[in-house]
Amino acid sequence: MFTSHSRRPRQVLMGVAAGIALLTVNVPAARAQSLQPVPATLEVPAGNIPFLVGHAYGTQNYICTLVRGGFEWTFFGPQATLFDDSGQQIATHFLSPNPDENGKARATWQDSRDSSAVWAVAAASSSDSAFVAPDAIPWLLLRVVGADDGPHDGDRLTAATFLPNGHPLQPGEIFANPHLAATLEAIGKGGRDAFYKGPIARAIVGDMRKRDGLLEERDFTDHKADWVDPISTTYRGYDVYEVPPNTQGFVVLEMLNILEGFDIKSMGHNSPEALHALIEAKRIAFADRAAYDGDPASVPAAVLKTLISKDYAALRRKEIDPQHAAESYKAGVMPGVPPTAAIAEALQNFTGLDRGDTIYMTAADGKGNFVSLIQSLFSDFGSGIVAGDTGILLHNRGSGFNLTAGSPDQIAPHKRPLHTLIPAFVMKDGKPWLSFGVMGGDHQAQGHTQVILNAIDFGMNVQEAGEAARVTHGNNGLLVESNVPESVRAALIQRGHKVTSNANPGGAFGGFQGIMLDPRTGVLMGGSDVRKDGLAIGY
Repeated sequence: MFTSHSRRPRQVLMGVAAGIALLTVNVPAARAQSLQPVPATLEVPAGNIPFLVGHAYGTQNYICTLVRGGFEWTFFGPQATLFDDSGQQIATHFLSPNPDENGKARATWQDSRDSSAVWAVAAASSSDSAFVAPDAIPWLLLRVVGADDGPHDGDRLTAATFLPNGHPLQPGEIFANPHLAATLEAIGKGGRDAFYKGPIARAIVGDMRKRDGLLEERDFTDHKADWVDPISTTYRGYDVYEVPPNTQGFVVLEMLNILEGFDIKSMGHNSPEALHALIEAKRIAFADRAAYDGDPASVPAAVLKTLISKDYAALRRKEIDPQHAAESYKAGVMPGVPPTAAIAEALQNFTGLDRGDTIYMTAADGKGNFVSLIQSLFSDFGSGIVAGDTGILLHNRGSGFNLTAGSPDQIAPHKRPLHTLIPAFVMKDGKPWLSFGVMGGDHQAQGHTQVILNAIDFGMNVQEAGEAARVTHGNNGLLVESNVPESVRAALIQRGHKVTSNANPGGAFGGFQGIMLDPRTGVLMGGSDVRKDGLAIGY
């Protein structure tokens, strides 16, 4: 069974959850009140408008948010990276876990283009501020959901829902959302019409109108969810299934088709040769994603069939130079489909937007039934907006739309945006073999591909396949996990890849969950990623 969310809202302007998600958070002991403003400034070279992508957080790390000149940067210690408005990395940040003797945050930014240049955080005017806190979750709740100077300007309804008494809940306190409970009761009694044609829809629309949103009641009444057939390809005798557009499922299949032409096993696991082929295949497939993915009605069946075909993969494979990373890749040419305007590689990724509010789960029984399920609010707490008195927290998947004329993902009424959610399934000889998913935005497609290579080419079991070191490519170049050998990183740099290593990259490498069926014994084996909260349970 596969699930696919049907409509995704644009933050504030578009928005209603196609399904209602229950969000649970384990709140650490640190209190939001421990947040203390620390005077700070960030001097940026002229001509750059920096923005932050990628963050790591944990109970021992510190967080700093810089607000300057109308722009806000948030970084979770001990390391983060700044990029300019063209996607070029301009600095790497290192944050000391302790304030200085004056209680100020201590941080330095290493200029990526000039190793001798260091930017320091120092005292500044009251219009520039930084916040340092001992833990991520209370800060995240306060900053995203309810802070007066947060990105949602202290949204009253959201703060009332998630910050009772004005602060995040502490261990032992009870969270209650009576408005959501009433909404669920109404849906239980009235079915789908209670949501799409009744007071719930009217409440959401009314709230959106107050925010100059674009939703109308007919967006709800006209909505229908679709049962879709998965798309598939074969990889070395295994049948791999993914979800069709408007998800990025075809990206996995295209990458696998390209990589099938390389002897990945002989190259060696996480060797420079294998990783180079993987990265270049990703870049090709993402160029095609940017050009051809979007609302299902805007993706011609012939185009989708071509994108996941072996013949097309063979053509694209020829573009890969085994010794050198390409400067860029163009989308493939589709017969009868006029090309859209070229999209720069930096705009082909969701780097910095896919901040992570996703869950994946899979289940199997003794009768051969499997469920592969994924759900997400996209960014931290989605849009950060609770709609009216519904108790529903709206996600912000509509941020996946673009404004490129002629693009299948160009924003328009009654369209569904490109999104990254992809549950997966693999069969062997017509029988279930592996049900799995990898959370992580853009990394989902890259993670799926690496898990499948691990399991099929290198014979790893379900835990090994998900736990093995991974790489991920985006606007910050190639991020590799710290247990990828230095010699491999050096060889990738020699091939022209911009490599960054981080021992604590947060959610950059996603989170794997999977169930594998041993065809010899019929035993079900569960695997859960050490990078995320999760577990495997058998009964």
